[in-house]
Amino acid sequence: MRGSPSASGEIGTRGHVDGGTVSGALSLFRFHRPNNAYPWAWQNASEVTALLVSTEHIGLSPEPAPLRPPTDPTGPLIRQLSGVVESRLIHHEISSTCSVQTKRWVRRNLEKIRGSYAQLKTDIAGFGSWLDWVIENSWASHAARKGGVCDRVFLREVALALEVPYGDLLRIQQLSADPVLLRRFCRHHRSSGDFDLMVDAFVVSAIIRGKYYAMVARGSSCQFLCHQSRESIFATAPPSSNEYGLTNTERYLAALLVSSAFRERRYTARISAWSDGILRSRRAVAEERIDLRHRRLDDVALEESIRVLKLLDIRTTSKWIDRGVDAGLALGVGVLTSFFLDPLAGFAVGMISAPVLGRIQLGQTVGALSQTKKRLRNLAVAEGGLLRRNWRGSR
Repeated sequence: MRGSPSASGEIGTRGHVDGGTVSGALSLFRFHRPNNAYPWAWQNASEVTALLVSTEHIGLSPEPAPLRPPTDPTGPLIRQLSGVVESRLIHHEISSTCSVQTKRWVRRNLEKIRGSYAQLKTDIAGFGSWLDWVIENSWASHAARKGGVCDRVFLREVALALEVPYGDLLRIQQLSADPVLLRRFCRHHRSSGDFDLMVDAFVVSAIIRGKYYAMVARGSSCQFLCHQSRESIFATAPPSSNEYGLTNTERYLAALLVSSAFRERRYTARISAWSDGILRSRRAVAEERIDLRHRRLDDVALEESIRVLKLLDIRTTSKWIDRGVDAGLALGVGVLTSFFLDPLAGFAVGMISAPVLGRIQLGQTVGALSQTKKRLRNLAVAEGGLLRRNWRGSR
């Protein structure tokens, strides 16, 4: 991620967002309206929108192994966002180093991984609804791209974390590699032990992959936003001095850019409308044609964000404005107010011996309501680390 060069010419940090967060954002547009979605989808769409409006370089976290071509619209849709989302590759040696470090971390932290998964399972509204949607709608495509529900490179580590024989997990991996067989299995064997193992393996593999993403981010001095399913494996929250805030105007604009895309009926058309709105808004921010500073009253901030849509010729209606404003509260997640940056010093994921991806200018990310907090643009000169989402007013 990067923004326009600062007046001082300071250099910031490259940013990564993992594929789960971007896929979660895209999944929102499959629903009839925003408040029909699972809560994490709205959160991901709001977070990614806020990031993309305010940055020039946001990249997908590099995968631990090459992926097969997608079998659903996700790949083309991400390519449609290529003006703002980079597909990020790293050298094979770096990937291998991070994979080895991740495997070592897993073997030292098996109980932490099990505890993280147990904690996730208590979140029925968030994790539970996300998992149900993924299994029903995108599991087969995910498994087809990875050669099964797990990352092959971490298959033995997943078996250790789940305390199951490696041979059993290998059989599940091979079964899930065929999307036709996987769909049939999900329809007819949901009450079986094999199905339960498949689900457990999918989630634990996702958790471990999050640690791999963090290894890559730290080794390249990046900032990193992970999916909600991976957050609990990281350290405790950083101090409030590392809070970077969204103004109320920025927050409303992000919500309206998401909700206004629902004026389109087709999924792909919604993605097009969403990405077009992001690109127009980002250009306007860079050219200083719009003013997204904090307003004392939320009503004034909302009026300003609506004015921005009109100025940029982004079509919407009062119906979608209302639904955009209310979606977070209706889904029980509240509003996105800030991100905390957990700096590299506390980003306990292991080190790579040399800087590997370099540093480039980094733009604004996400934050809070008060003008007294650091603003998004301040992240342009912040160090690398883990970005933690902060939603307020949730149930």
